[in-house]
Amino acid sequence: MDNLKYHIWNNMAMKKNTVLLLVVSIFSTVLLLASISTDASGARYAGVWRSGSDGYYLWAGANWQNFLAKWNELGSQNLRLVDIETYTDGNNRLWAGVWRSGSDGYYLWAGANWQNFLAKWNELGSQNLRLVDVNIYED
Repeated sequence: MDNLKYHIWNNMAMKKNTVLLLVVSIFSTVLLLASISTDASGARYAGVWRSGSDGYYLWAGANWQNFLAKWNELGSQNLRLVDIETYTDGNNRLWAGVWRSGSDGYYLWAGANWQNFLAKWNELGSQNLRLVDVNIYED
């Protein structure tokens, strides 16, 4: 087994991404997965890190249009979305994501019911695209 560094941080309130990115930079690790839940005091974040020296990016608190724009921007910089989360803040649905370096094919799709999701799974699978993350949510 290789000598992987790893860290876990949970139940952290965060108003800006800088706190989380600071932790990533201090430990020379890359965030792999993030989770967000909300309570009366606001959003709570959890994350899993592992060693890495590749490019990475974290973005949270965006509506769908802004999230999609960021996905397109980062994709053109050879960053690939590896984890996506969605949550509500009041009546607003917000999105968060973790990106890592990559030059492989990629695709983002949201808002589908199960039948449409399954059809997209089959369509993209036939194009050699593999699902790396899925979230189930209610609107």
